[in-house]
Amino acid sequence: MLALLYPGQGAQTPGFLHRLPPHAVVATTIEEASDILSIDVHALDSSDALRSSVAVQIALVVAGVATQRRLAHAGIEAHAHAGLSVGAYAAAVG
Repeated sequence: MLALLYPGQGAQTPGFLHRLPPHAVVATTIEEASDILSIDVHALDSSDALRSSVAVQIALVVAGVATQRRLAHAGIEAHAHAGLSVGAYAAAVG
């Protein structure tokens, strides 16, 4: 059984969105979130942006969803999804 666990606020580090796997599915997820929210999600992982709880929470959810989609694209499907705090939103998408 494979379970994916999504972190809550406090797991973020500057540049963490830019360290996600370089894959079209990840890029598409970030673009979709940017379009829907009318913000540049890639800009939410700078040291300055991470001072905002809103930026942190959005970035963590997007990172979780992007990672889950990338794994699914590779044929890796989780049997369970769980998240801590804001990570529960990414888990709900899974």
